[in-house]
Amino acid sequence: MKSKLLLPAKFRIPGLALLLVSVTGICFHFFGDYEPDWLQLPVFAIFNDMALAGKSSWFSVINDNIFGEICSVGIIVGGLMYAFARLNEEDEFTTRMRLDSLMTATYISYGFLLFGVMFIYGFAFLNWMAFHMFSLIIIFIIHFRFSLWKWRKSSYDEE
Repeated sequence: MKSKLLLPAKFRIPGLALLLVSVTGICFHFFGDYEPDWLQLPVFAIFNDMALAGKSSWFSVINDNIFGEICSVGIIVGGLMYAFARLNEEDEFTTRMRLDSLMTATYISYGFLLFGVMFIYGFAFLNWMAFHMFSLIIIFIIHFRFSLWKWRKSSYDEE
């Protein structure tokens, strides 16, 4: 059975490269406050809430460093490219593994969300939500690749 929703297999390696570079960049941005000066640009904002300055605006142009946004887009696009690129040996079993991995990732990701809602407060909750934004695709990739590795290992051991 050929799924029309999967990307071609050639998207897997570029997706992984984009994902790894973007995760590295977001770690530098998040934990090291890295923001290159040359990415400080005027951008269009549908809504801008400058809570510390006491003002907010709708449909305006603001000056912002877009490094975090570039890394976030890279994680989303790279993660989707890597996670949903067709395998060379795609069949019903790997489709079932994808579904099981997606269900497991959804349960774990929403478990993280529930934990955050119950035990994390203030601005730390916004950081938690930023992490949670990427958790579903990352957990899916880890679970699917681990399941695939385990299945391949057991099938090679039988031979």
